[in-house]
Amino acid sequence: MEVLLFVAVLLTIRSNPEWPLTHHIFLGIQTQVIFCKSHSYFVTNNEMRSNKQAVLKESAKEQKDKSTDTTKIEYPANITLSDWLLFFFSPTLVYELNFPRRKHFRPIYFLCHALMFIANMFIQYMVVTEDIMPIITSNTHAPFIELYLQLQMPLILMIMLMVFLLFESFPNALSELTLFADREFYQDWWNATSVEEFYGKWLKPSYLFYYRHVLIVLQREYGVSPSKARAITNLVSSAMQELIMIMSFQVYGLHLFKAQLVATLWSFIQFKYQPFNKETMNAIVLTGFLVGAPLLLTLYIRDFTQAYY
Repeated sequence: MEVLLFVAVLLTIRSNPEWPLTHHIFLGIQTQVIFCKSHSYFVTNNEMRSNKQAVLKESAKEQKDKSTDTTKIEYPANITLSDWLLFFFSPTLVYELNFPRRKHFRPIYFLCHALMFIANMFIQYMVVTEDIMPIITSNTHAPFIELYLQLQMPLILMIMLMVFLLFESFPNALSELTLFADREFYQDWWNATSVEEFYGKWLKPSYLFYYRHVLIVLQREYGVSPSKARAITNLVSSAMQELIMIMSFQVYGLHLFKAQLVATLWSFIQFKYQPFNKETMNAIVLTGFLVGAPLLLTLYIRDFTQAYY
């Protein structure tokens, strides 16, 4: 079913090339969110149906129970439409029977984050229309390095705005609506000293999904060693992220996937040989992010403009 979802959305995007790029990006991200939620919901309930409680206990360690409500839902009482809708609209990709919940809705808190979300969207629109699109349209046949240097700062700004929107304003507003209590959507990724730590702290909801449904499954059910399980998990995560880029830009450059392979190799070298101290490694990770992220986006933009302009 999840595969059919991806195919249907991809065909929809391919059959509507006149849609703005933002529509494609939105559909790509939302498709993967729905895929992850659906997979987690069905797999977790199937595990409970098969009395595999050990797997659920491992996933429960990933969330701190901040709720004061002692009412606990037991399987199969959770198989209801209301429970599914609550999970669907909660800002998490990993299903649990009993999420940490708040008791009261705070309208001021919700309003502040909703306004930040709206302001963020407006600023992104201004950056795209005033800074990024003029550079792209006026440099269609420019050398790649020239295009990259012109787009680097606007793209870094867009990335930071997207990070703030996806992991701060939007999920906190949604959390308040659903009374979801666990608000730790990211950690101090700017202090990361390895690529793996960076991804775990920056894309925490995604990281928890792959940790719960890929890495643990590989180790417990297939007996894969921890190092190999991490490598396979990184490959699966990279493939899913590349699928978002394919759906968004409608090109098949695989730039993000190849960059993830290089990052995985570097993570292995760092883990085995420890070539630098923590301060140097932190500088390398941040430099890689500030240089590599806009570089990858520029590659996709170049491929997109060459294909459709």
